[in-house]
Amino acid sequence: MVWSRTGGVLMMKKVFLTLIVLIMILINSVVSAEEIDSDILVNDMYNNPKNYVYIGHISNAGDSIFVIKSSVDVQEYKPPKYIIKVRCAQFWARGLVPLKFRPKDTANLSVGFRFMYDYNLKKIYVEERDKNNKINWRQLDEKKANGGLLSMKSMEFTAAELAFYWAYNMSFFDEPVSDIAKQYIKKGNGTFESLR
Repeated sequence: MVWSRTGGVLMMKKVFLTLIVLIMILINSVVSAEEIDSDILVNDMYNNPKNYVYIGHISNAGDSIFVIKSSVDVQEYKPPKYIIKVRCAQFWARGLVPLKFRPKDTANLSVGFRFMYDYNLKKIYVEERDKNNKINWRQLDEKKANGGLLSMKSMEFTAAELAFYWAYNMSFFDEPVSDIAKQYIKKGNGTFESLR
């Protein structure tokens, strides 16, 4: 076999195209895995509704936001400082239809939040990252804890309060601040249906 310049270029093109196809297959498998994960999340919500606590919805989209109780992960325990991670799921819910009457739709988002708590100062912070991936802790404002079911700040605050409660079986504040956390803690449960 004689190696020619034209043959070498053609061989390189074939190798390059093969690599592109392999990369596309890998990317496609990752997307499929996310879809499977969403299906698992939706099925778990319908089979285990007490694990999902409704904390609000996104205005006209009809998307409901839930905190996932089983996702609580205490990442740092150094009293008076605590760091807890918790996941929230966003479901398309056709408005506020009770769970038992909803079609089994796919969750379109599952997001983790990390909260830092300073028990001495009674302050809660949420982790944010800048464009260089550096961690910044933004303080949550108690005054926005009850901004309504459409307020992202209110949902963050509620998620932070519930995560602390689930981790330590006590309210971070002397009395819960957000209305949903108050209802949940006083009732001892708090699925979307139980809070209606």
